[in-house]
Amino acid sequence: MYKKGNKRKNQAEQTRRHIYETAAKLFTEKSFEEVTVNDIVAASGTSVGAFYHHFKNKQGVMVVTYRTLDEQYREYYRDIICGPECAGKCSIEKIELFMHNTVELIADIGMDFLSVFYQYILKDSSVSDSMLDSGREFFSILREMITEGKKRGEIPEEVDTEQTIRDLTIIARGCEVEWCISRGKVEIDSQSMSLIKKYLRGLTV
Repeated sequence: MYKKGNKRKNQAEQTRRHIYETAAKLFTEKSFEEVTVNDIVAASGTSVGAFYHHFKNKQGVMVVTYRTLDEQYREYYRDIICGPECAGKCSIEKIELFMHNTVELIADIGMDFLSVFYQYILKDSSVSDSMLDSGREFFSILREMITEGKKRGEIPEEVDTEQTIRDLTIIARGCEVEWCISRGKVEIDSQSMSLIKKYLRGLTV
C-alpha cells in the first residue's frame, strides 16, 4: 500500500515539475502576460484539470520558483552544512558554502527565466512580500548559522544578525540582477563569491 501511494506521489511530482518547466520556458519565449493557462496546458500535453490541481493560477508557477529554492536550501543545509562533510569547518566557512550553493541554484534557473521572474515580482507585491518574509527558509538558515558562529566565538557578538542577513541577500541578489543585465558577460559565481568572501572576512576583523 505504501509503495503504491509513494508511486502516485512521485508521478504527481513529475507532472507538477513538467508543467512548471514548460511554463517557465513559455514565459521566457514570450512574456508572462502573453502566456495563458491554455498555452501551458497545450505545450505540456497535460490537461486544465491537471494544471489547476498543482497550481492555483499561472501566478502560482512563479510562487513555486522561490518555494522550491527554499526547499533546496534547507536540504543542502541539513545534508551538507550540518553533515559530517562540514564537521571541521568554522561558521564563516559554512556560510560561504551555503551562499555558494545558493548562487549555483539560482544560476541553474537560467538568466532568461530569472529575468522574467524579477519582472513579475516587481509587479506583484504579494509575491515580493513573501520573498522578503523573515521566516523564509533562506533567512532562517542564515540566522541559525550566524547564531551558531556567535556561540562558538567565531563571529563577534556585536555583529547585527538581521543586518548581516540583509547584506548577504543584497549582495547575492545584486549579482543575480547584474548577471541578467549583462546577459551572462558577468560571471555570477566568481563575482558573487568574491564579494561574499570579502564581506564575511570583514565580520571577524
